[in-house]
Amino acid sequence: MNEQELLQFILKENGGNYKNAILQLGHLYCNPGIYGRVQQNYDKARQCYKKAAALGSREAIFNLGCLYYNGHGVPVNHVKANKYFEEVVQSHYESDEIYYATKYYIGKIYYITGNYIKAKEYFEKATQLPNPYARYWLGYMYYFGKGIAPDYIKARQYFELSCYNNNANFYLACIYFYGLGCQHNFDRARQYFESYIHGIEYTQDQHLPQALFYLGYIYEKGYGVPQNYAKAKIYYEQSANMNESNAMNNLGTMYYYGYGVEQDHMKAKQYYKQAAALDNPYGIYNLGYMYEQRNKLRTDYIKAKSLYEKAANLGSYTAIHRLGRLYEGEQDYMKAKELYEKAVTSYNLNHIMNIQFKKNNLDAEIDLANLLTSGNVPPDPERAISLYLKVYRKCGNCLDDIHRVLYTYPYLINHVNEYINKHQYTHDLQEYNRMKELQLQITYIPTGSGYIEAKRNFEQLLNELHQVGFNQRYQLEKDL
Repeated sequence: MNEQELLQFILKENGGNYKNAILQLGHLYCNPGIYGRVQQNYDKARQCYKKAAALGSREAIFNLGCLYYNGHGVPVNHVKANKYFEEVVQSHYESDEIYYATKYYIGKIYYITGNYIKAKEYFEKATQLPNPYARYWLGYMYYFGKGIAPDYIKARQYFELSCYNNNANFYLACIYFYGLGCQHNFDRARQYFESYIHGIEYTQDQHLPQALFYLGYIYEKGYGVPQNYAKAKIYYEQSANMNESNAMNNLGTMYYYGYGVEQDHMKAKQYYKQAAALDNPYGIYNLGYMYEQRNKLRTDYIKAKSLYEKAANLGSYTAIHRLGRLYEGEQDYMKAKELYEKAVTSYNLNHIMNIQFKKNNLDAEIDLANLLTSGNVPPDPERAISLYLKVYRKCGNCLDDIHRVLYTYPYLINHVNEYINKHQYTHDLQEYNRMKELQLQITYIPTGSGYIEAKRNFEQLLNELHQVGFNQRYQLEKDL
C-alpha cells in the first residue's frame, strides 16, 4: 500500500474528512506499525502536519511543536517549537488535553532556558488537567530548589502523583532513604528503588547505578531488612560495573573488613583505587586510611596526609576529622582545632553517606572537646561540656555508642565538677547541695548494665545544668 492508497483508506475511515485523515497519516509516519507498510519518516510526518495545520488542526500545530522540541527530523529548535505551542494556547480551547499538554511543553522550554519562575507557572497550569509529567517536574523543582526554596514535602506529593514517570520512583526512594521532609523509612525506600529498577525497560536508566548502590547499602547495613552481605555484594557489583564510584568504595570496605567475604586487603585497595580515580572522596579517604594504618615508611604517612587533604577538599568530613588528628599528632594544635571545628559543623545532608557520617561526627566532637581541655589551645571547659553532652544525646544503645559514652564519661564528670565548683557561690545553698549529691551518684565509670543507669544519671545531670543556667552561653539542641 503506497502513501496515496493509505491516505484514501484513512480518508474513507474518517468519513471523507481530509483534515483528520492527513493528521492521522502524520501520526503514522511518526509512529509506524499500525498498518505495517509505513516506515518512520519524520520529514513526511512534518509535511502532513503542516497540511493539517493549514486546515485548522490544533493537534497538528501541537505536533509540529513537538517535532521541533524533540529534534525529530529537524534540528532541535525551542524558539520555533514555542511559536507553535503559543499558537495552540492562543486558540483558547481550555477544556482539552492538547491545551494542557502544550502548557507543559512551554513550561519545559522555560525550564531549559533557566526561567524557573515561568516554568513553575506553566507546569502548575498544566496540572489543572492531570498531567503526570508536569507533576514530576514540579516535584523535581521542589526537590532541588530550582527557582524556589526546597520543599521535600511538596516534592514528595508531586512525585507520588506523577505515577507514569519512573524517575519519580527514584526520587521518592531518596526522600524516604534520607528522611527528607519525613521520617526515615528504609522499607519504603527499598520498595521505590526496586520499582524504579523494574520500570527501567520502559524509561531511561540514568539513575540505575545509584539505585543499585542504594539497595546494596540497605542490605549491607540491614536498614529495614535483615542484614544480607551476599545481596549487598551483588547490588554493589552491578552498580560498580556501571561506573558508580560509591559502590566501588563500599566493595573495598567489605573486602577490607571481611564483611560477608574473605578479608582481602589487596582487593580492598584495588576497589578504593578505582573509586579514587573517579574522584570519590570516600574512596580517596579509605585509600589514605590504608596508608596511614600501614605507616611502615615515612612516605606512607605523607601519602595518607595528601589523600586526606584531597578527600577533604572534595567534601569528606571524615577526612577533615582525620587530618585534625594528624595535625594534633604533629603538635600543630591550632590547626587541629580548626579542622575539628569544621568536621563538627560542616555536616551536609546532600552527601550520599550522611547516615554513617552522623556516627563519625561524634568522634570529631569528642576530639574537639578533649582538645579544648588539654591545655594545648585556649581552654574552654564550658564548650567541652556542651560537646560531651551532645555526644551523649546522639548515642544510642549499640556497642560503638556505649564505648563512646564510656570513653567520654570521666572527662564529662571531671569538667562538670569544675563547672559546679566555679559557680557554687552564685546560687543558693540548697541548689548547690543538690548538685553535689548528684555528683556522688555519677562519679563511677559505668560498665555493662551500668550503662543504662549512667544514661539516666546523665539525663538528670543535664536537667540540673539547665536549672543553674549552664545553657545561657551554649544552647543545647534537644533533637541532635
